[in-house]
Amino acid sequence: YRKLLPSRSTFVEKKIQRVLEHEKPDVVQLRRLLYLLYLMKFTVLSRPAIQRREDCLEKLRCSPEVAQAIFDRFAECVAGSVNPDGTPVYTKTPATESRLICHICVLMLSLNNWIMYPAELAAELSIASKKAEKYLSSVGCKLEAATAAEIAAQTMSKMVRAGAGKKALLKAPIKFPKASKFRR
Repeated sequence: YRKLLPSRSTFVEKKIQRVLEHEKPDVVQLRRLLYLLYLMKFTVLSRPAIQRREDCLEKLRCSPEVAQAIFDRFAECVAGSVNPDGTPVYTKTPATESRLICHICVLMLSLNNWIMYPAELAAELSIASKKAEKYLSSVGCKLEAATAAEIAAQTMSKMVRAGAGKKALLKAPIKFPKASKFRR
């Protein structure tokens, strides 16, 4: 099945393995995992690859409906710009990139019993741990200290650095961080 996956993610591969171990696999969970992989693949696509929807379809290896849904949510159509073949030009902006990563955070949290380790998110998306913490906080998670043993036992990615760190918990009711009154 690994050859069929659109991108490599240790987190998703391990989750798929666990789902497939059951006699009757959870199809909804498999769909969410596959969608997570498409979103992760979309994060690493370059701007020229996103400009044409057809090129992106080839790179994502998904159905046109899924690709269009990803485009509608996480790419912006550049007003007045068209490709040589007359199709609209799409681009990623900082706002759409942030929205995409927050969506990935929520998907990963939902697949991991509402607990996520910023170090694992950072390793999966190739971003800094502080940035991963910021994204997890922005979706409503509380950050708590985690021991090195806990992180080693609970994370699935091989790229997570050894050592103590933090874990993000999403509990109800959700409390979002307050915006500062003074901007610099």
